[in-house]
Amino acid sequence: MILPDLYWPKEGQPAITAYTVMTLAGILVTIFYMMHLAKKNGFDEYRVLYVELIAFCGAFFGGHILGAIVEHEHVAEFFRKFGSFSSALELRNAVNLAFGTSVFYGGLILALIMTSIYIHKTETIRAPYYDMVAVGIPLFHGFGRIGCFLTGCCYGMPWEHGVGYLHPLTAAPAQTPLVPVQLFEAILNFALFFFLRRLFLQKKLGGKLLPLYLIVYSTYRFLLEFLRGDRIRGFVGALSTSQFISILLFVFGICCWFFLAKKQAPKASE
Repeated sequence: MILPDLYWPKEGQPAITAYTVMTLAGILVTIFYMMHLAKKNGFDEYRVLYVELIAFCGAFFGGHILGAIVEHEHVAEFFRKFGSFSSALELRNAVNLAFGTSVFYGGLILALIMTSIYIHKTETIRAPYYDMVAVGIPLFHGFGRIGCFLTGCCYGMPWEHGVGYLHPLTAAPAQTPLVPVQLFEAILNFALFFFLRRLFLQKKLGGKLLPLYLIVYSTYRFLLEFLRGDRIRGFVGALSTSQFISILLFVFGICCWFFLAKKQAPKASE
């Protein structure tokens, strides 16, 4: 199977990609659904809107910060050549090469930091808002991974039964069948969303859905990295950058789980 050209416009430098479209769709769907979920369960939907907007801002900047760290060689090259670019197009291409990469884990970490600060400053009952954040993350991320699949970034290893890409501007090797690892992750993300949503609606594991998300997502992300074929994601020794971060987030999620369980134990016994 070969995917067609999914860049717009067709002539000149592409302004919009399928990834951009799916990311925007994910943002809108997540915002409206989480506001609906909050209102349905007796919470301030506009407070949830603020949390979501802060999270998306953190995701944007955090993703590009970690992307720049992973692409540090291109960043260094950009600053070495700064001031010597012959045209605005050359400058734009250099900026995109150095700072255009976005890594999900960077966005996730900064988004969680920023939303935690906001929730702690504005809420006295915080657990439901953390739970709703946990529900919203995989919903948005599922759309993003579909965008990755359609655009050709975050691609998988070569596989004779896989999916190839026709257009030459994709990061994936042109017309080479690849493991559709982005779709695998999208399916798992949506499955995790429905699982966490059900727990939230049933009021189960209240206050612990975010640690649960970190534990589950980091586990399957670590495993899916073995199917990835792109080198751009960077490596820490024998592990990819995302595998290394997955281990840290898995341990952090476990620690948060037991901390919250111990904190909630006296309340459960009363």
